[in-house]
Amino acid sequence: MRSARSGRVALAALLLAACSTTGDAAPDGSTATDVATSPGALALTARVYQSRMDVDDRQVQVRLVNDGPDDVTVERLALTSTGFAGEMVYRKSGSVVGAGRTVDMPVVLGEPVCDDGSAAITHTALVDYRLPDGTTGRAELPATDEHGQIAHLHEGECFAQDVAAVATLEVDDAPRAVQVGELVAIELDLVVAGTGGADHDLRLRHVAGTTLLTHADPGDLEPIPPGRELDVEVPRTGSTTVTLTLLPSRCDAHAIADDKQGTRFRVSAELDGRQGVVAVASPPAVQTALYDLVRASCATLPNDFRP
Repeated sequence: MRSARSGRVALAALLLAACSTTGDAAPDGSTATDVATSPGALALTARVYQSRMDVDDRQVQVRLVNDGPDDVTVERLALTSTGFAGEMVYRKSGSVVGAGRTVDMPVVLGEPVCDDGSAAITHTALVDYRLPDGTTGRAELPATDEHGQIAHLHEGECFAQDVAAVATLEVDDAPRAVQVGELVAIELDLVVAGTGGADHDLRLRHVAGTTLLTHADPGDLEPIPPGRELDVEVPRTGSTTVTLTLLPSRCDAHAIADDKQGTRFRVSAELDGRQGVVAVASPPAVQTALYDLVRASCATLPNDFRP
């Protein structure tokens, strides 16, 4: 049985040979090669994934792996997907994927394309490249989603889109410190408002803690690591407020400096019998206020209470 690598090289050679062209003559009589023709000259594969650093910017990484003998200069890279609209273009040009090397290239997701969810989502990396001998061309590479991460992300965005048609979920812009005994906790309001559209049954079931914040009992500030259970029916019109009592889940100095997800709350919801999770991000001013309150709360926690 041939190896996966030899299979890729053979496939690349067949595709390139089938698509090769000598190009049109330039005014000076020279010709340009549009697609590489040398067997095995291009052996790129692609995958797509999202790291925790990408979530806030709503981007994914296109990982190019070069198994060929030559460096490949990427003049342009774009990702297309059946689950997201448009070409999602890498912002830089001229990145080199060295022979035997791997390079990640971030692209911002297009708007989700939501249907009945019956068809599997596929992704394609469009790579305009140049080889060391001057050969240029375009490769269309299936971009694999090995662990179904992007499919799960797409499903979540489509669920959130459906929820947004029924209600808005926002964190209030005035988090505050509350003192219970000698401890200082943080209170934050989650405001849910119906949009007044078609009649739907939307219920909030649970709000999880974050990498920076743990839910606590408002009476004695006993931490609730699994998160806050809810049973909130969202009104068709008007609004309702859920007050969250929070404590720091970390007090080390770099927890705030390196924070990416600590002020982003994941709310489990049920919409007309469908279950999913909606992420509620804190705007910049609320993030800053929460970081200040985490510092203030950490200063009051005794060592045996401090996370």
